[in-house]
Amino acid sequence: MRTILVIGGKRNKSLEVKARENEMKIMHHPLSEKQKPNKRYFEQMVKKSDCIILFTDACSHRSMWDVRDLSKEHQKPIVYPKGIGTSQALKLAFQAMDKKIG
Repeated sequence: MRTILVIGGKRNKSLEVKARENEMKIMHHPLSEKQKPNKRYFEQMVKKSDCIILFTDACSHRSMWDVRDLSKEHQKPIVYPKGIGTSQALKLAFQAMDKKIG
């Protein structure tokens, strides 16, 4: 079972439902909490994921750069969907994972 890490945005049930339909697991960090997570916090989640969906409009610049650096360091594909649509975000994630495998 593949795991997708979602950074930013709201916890969206449709994202989880669509991922489950495609036999995927979602890890979600909404970044709406008052505490500011550091790079080490994200590193464990990035290591466990197969792909990262980063909603740039819904997270801090610091978190965005930390996650981008970690994705390069651990060679995990990362996608940047526009807006908050779940279908487009998952479609981009599937394409990125297939490209990495192929």
